[in-house]
Amino acid sequence: MAEREQGAEVKRHGVKPELKAQVWTVFGRDCWLRMPGCTGWADTVDHVIPVNIGGRNTLANLRPACGSCNRKRWDRVISGYGAVVRMVIGPPAGGKTTYVAEHRMPGDVVVDFDQLARCLCPGVESSHDFDRYVNMVARGAWQGAYRAAARLGDPVGVWCVKTDWLNHRGVDILDEWLALNYEVVVCDPGLEACMYRLEAQHRSEAAKRKAREWYRFGFSAAKVEARRAARRNGRPAVAEGTDVGRVRF
Repeated sequence: MAEREQGAEVKRHGVKPELKAQVWTVFGRDCWLRMPGCTGWADTVDHVIPVNIGGRNTLANLRPACGSCNRKRWDRVISGYGAVVRMVIGPPAGGKTTYVAEHRMPGDVVVDFDQLARCLCPGVESSHDFDRYVNMVARGAWQGAYRAAARLGDPVGVWCVKTDWLNHRGVDILDEWLALNYEVVVCDPGLEACMYRLEAQHRSEAAKRKAREWYRFGFSAAKVEARRAARRNGRPAVAEGTDVGRVRF
């Protein structure tokens, strides 16, 4: 089995066993990605700059990685080695779209769920609450757009606006973003301000529940940075739990 996997890796990326062994000798056998589910022990090598955007099979461009993290990363760029990716998160009516509009540069790519959903139902007056079928298609469009943007090899700015990441995989997703060196921007005006805005915009009860859930988590920019610092200090980035009712940051 090991020989078959090694042969598949050589065929796919042209990484020869002797080069892989050199990577492990120079960089050790600790997985450099440390994504959720990481085994800690490198049994593969990972390209810093992916092959699909010109990354080469050189010692400088290879790092030790466990198979789980290597597969999970796939061909997404490490932010800054190609696209510069920013995840803008926060509760409904948290000011995420406004933040991006004020900070994006000309030519930056914006992946915003609400904007994608509006494109799917032109003429609908509501700018935030959509039919469930529109939501389903918009979620697929967001995911597809993100996947494409996360593979860009040029140094373009990418802004991904996301509200509903606090699901059963929320903490894992955050740790994936940190492993990929994404900047995570938290838009947090406070629960009272959010509820005021939601009322003024005549938003649905579902949006108000999401806002309350966000603040129930006790999430903040400071806690994102604490988690990032823990990674820098070598602590595993494995989530402490995945149940929405139990996870706390």
